[in-house]
Amino acid sequence: MIKLIKIILSIFLFKLLTANCQEGYIDIENQCYFESDLEVINIFLQNSTEINYILDLNNNNVIEPLEFCSQIWSENGRLISLDCNPIIIDGVYNWLEISGEITGLIDTWDAIEVLKLPYNNLNGFVPNNICNLNLEFNNPAIFSLEGNDLCPPYPECVEDYMGMQSNFGTGFCELGNCYNVGVSQMTLIELNGDNLVNPYNDNSGVAHLLVNVHNDGPDCSTYPGLLITANIEGTNLPVIPSESSINWWYAIPANYTYFSDIIIDISPYIPLDTELIVTAELVTMNCLDESCSEDPYCHDCPETEPASISVNIGENYPSRLGDINFDNQINIIDIIIIVSFIVNDINNYYDESNSIELYLSDYNLDNEINILDIIELVNIILNN
Repeated sequence: MIKLIKIILSIFLFKLLTANCQEGYIDIENQCYFESDLEVINIFLQNSTEINYILDLNNNNVIEPLEFCSQIWSENGRLISLDCNPIIIDGVYNWLEISGEITGLIDTWDAIEVLKLPYNNLNGFVPNNICNLNLEFNNPAIFSLEGNDLCPPYPECVEDYMGMQSNFGTGFCELGNCYNVGVSQMTLIELNGDNLVNPYNDNSGVAHLLVNVHNDGPDCSTYPGLLITANIEGTNLPVIPSESSINWWYAIPANYTYFSDIIIDISPYIPLDTELIVTAELVTMNCLDESCSEDPYCHDCPETEPASISVNIGENYPSRLGDINFDNQINIIDIIIIVSFIVNDINNYYDESNSIELYLSDYNLDNEINILDIIELVNIILNN
């Protein structure tokens, strides 16, 4: 209460010192400052109950608005830069501990050019009107809110640039950061075989499950894993999901894709015409563990739907190398797609949103998409 009274008194004193400034401005030590800019700073100060008093530069036990972080003001009295990174002294990081919610008045900082509040304790939601600020949100030298406890969903303009938030396990957020991570595409192919789903007389073919996992939300820091299951016995895939059957655990940055190439063993003793359904889904670390509810860092599995693919034993695989557009034909359209990849110098199919198409383009499996793949497809087309 005493702290709040001191802040209110400081605001009152500011308002008394307006003689030399235009309306809407406050005179502080013969400098004019835009009153609305200072009001927003005061809201941050009022919300920050455990702020680090290293900011109290004049040692009067009150952090005044102009002491709040590193500031730059324009000649016409507008706040143009606010940098609240930790203060490093002799190699020691002094975290500023700025907390509370970001005020909805943030868009009154319409002259600001740099806004950085990383590694603090801000929580709640980011107001949508932050998008009204004329900032390069994708430039970390200009904008940063990473390392706080801010909750998704985030405004569209900043969603991909929120970085890792520390809200997991806190109970502050109803929605986890991994709410929009899921399987975006999957297919089955066979390499070195007859393109039939494991008839008993094919000893050389190897089935590959190709899966794209895409994060269409903010940075997902709770290490989701790819769980693959089958509906029947007779494969190397589990029928009943468990923690041990999850293929990998990775944090996934915003707007990022992970590609997986998983070999599937299919028993030759599964009867012909049996339907095999392979399901892929993302699960969060520990969420399948029975003791999950007792772990504060354990989260529900992502809410995105699983993806499934169905094949019948003895029938053709749904995809094959060279059939890039999944139309069950290798033709000039596939060649045109490969040419576009080559022209745009796209080769790495492990982190692209169209990773499966890139994989199918590498017909000779030399980890490069080039003229040699086109020659292979031309020969196939001419021989058909």
